[in-house]
Amino acid sequence: MPPMYLTPTGIRSRWSIKASFILMGRLFLDDEDLQIAASCLEHAETMDPSDSNTHYLLAQAYKKMGKTDDAKKELDVVAKMHSAAQ
Repeated sequence: MPPMYLTPTGIRSRWSIKASFILMGRLFLDDEDLQIAASCLEHAETMDPSDSNTHYLLAQAYKKMGKTDDAKKELDVVAKMHSAAQ
């Protein structure tokens, strides 16, 4: 029997959890609660590193926090993902 995360239910559940972290990250980012926003988005990023939207939102959080080097790294990841998709 495959592990739970490899079953259709597990995949849907994992996506839903990741989407929840992204949504929370956006909400905290809008409320300027930047540390919590970054934490939520970092967690979502570890769940799916191939999601360019998460990297972009994380770059926004880092930029607002004054972490310009980290923001640039995230934007570089986004740029690489977009160029690879073309």
